[in-house]
Amino acid sequence: MHGKIFYKSAVTIASTIVIIRFRCRCFRCVHLSPWAYSVSFSKRATNSNVTFRKSINDFKRANSKVTFRKKRWVIMQQLEVIGLGAGTIEQLPLGIYKKLRDTKKEIYVRTKEHPVVESLHKEGIQLKSFDSYYEEATDFLTVYKKITKTLVEKAKAGEHLIYAVPGHPMLAEKTVQLLLNEPTIEVSILGGQSYLDDLFTSLRIDPIEGFQFIDATAFSREQLNYTQHIVFSQVYNELIASEVKLTLLEDLPYDYKVAIVEAVGTEYESITYVNLEALDRNTSLSNLTSVYVPPVTDDTLLYHQFSTLRGVIRRLRGPDGCPWDRKQTHESL
Repeated sequence: MHGKIFYKSAVTIASTIVIIRFRCRCFRCVHLSPWAYSVSFSKRATNSNVTFRKSINDFKRANSKVTFRKKRWVIMQQLEVIGLGAGTIEQLPLGIYKKLRDTKKEIYVRTKEHPVVESLHKEGIQLKSFDSYYEEATDFLTVYKKITKTLVEKAKAGEHLIYAVPGHPMLAEKTVQLLLNEPTIEVSILGGQSYLDDLFTSLRIDPIEGFQFIDATAFSREQLNYTQHIVFSQVYNELIASEVKLTLLEDLPYDYKVAIVEAVGTEYESITYVNLEALDRNTSLSNLTSVYVPPVTDDTLLYHQFSTLRGVIRRLRGPDGCPWDRKQTHESL
């Protein structure tokens, strides 16, 4: 009911003084009213299990001295994050397209290097990008933190913002994760189509067989399971492709076939299989490039890995393993 109040923060009990903070229970008041109230009253605490959900009149009838102190209510600024999808503007959902076309809000994009951004720009829609941040920084994490800081500051200043990112906002978007962890603003997510569906279709793979989706800009060798399908995203340039190649060469032969997947799901889609050693020699790498590593089917390629040794020991010591190995203990060995 409108006008009801409920317990908001911790109750401090010092001898006979109880101090409680309340705010209106009504959702309308939570969003529209700029005022919260602190209620102080003196009452002997004889029962530690007192229920503090009461109306203001209940406190008055209880012969408590009630005083109200007006206190400013903190209103969190909002930021909308929109996914631009993985392809061209023809694949953009109609509702998201209309929102971008008709909005009066400032629209920021992480990068202009996206087919949808190019199409929106041709239609006269003004977009501000953070491409210059990439040129100034030495690593991607610094860029993402700087973008997040800029957006948060503008939102706090009262600007009505839309932040647009490639693909789906919740897929491989570090800036979105940083914004969601920012306690001073409220972030809403409007999805764009993820490119994974088109990727599975084009590569003709079923992720149920085992699938790893790896950020090529931040991964370690220990993460990789070569018995599964592996896709490296964000292979922007030859430098990142080289890092991926050198890591894979620690476990796979130089002539192992991998696929360079470009602009999947669009009319510009291309899938090129190359030897692993040639992965960073492709000059057409862009922000729409991924690298696919098929599962290893030849067990001999993985004999050098510790996981293979553990598997051998598990079989030897298992119910159908070697009788001699099954009898061994730490002492006998």
